Amino acid sequence: MAVTGRSRSAWSADAAGDKSLDRIRKNWRSLLARDAKVSLSTAPLRKSKAEWKQSLSAAQFYVLREEGTERPFSSPLNDEKRPGVYVCAGCALPLFTSRMKFDSGT
Repeated sequence: MAVTGRSRSAWSADAAGDKSLDRIRKNWRSLLARDAKVSLSTAPLRKSKAEWKQSLSAAQFYVLREEGTERPFSSPLNDEKRPGVYVCAGCALPLFTSRMKFDSGT
């Protein structure tokens, strides 16, 4: 196995990406909708199974509490293009911004 160094342009691209990521981390609140309900508490949520079932939809409960998955390409968020912040349906903590959303090209 050979170890190769990065080109100077690769390093500068990484640095530019780091600056962009820092800007997103600092300014993500500006992407929130006015009525967005986002938690800033990272304290663990203590809910019974019945409480989780009451606060989540059946699909959310399956994915978040039973380690289920959605059928591929079935999420209404697949084609979501508006700027914003994706928030956990269970704890309401921000997960990532629309600028960070991965586009697989499929």
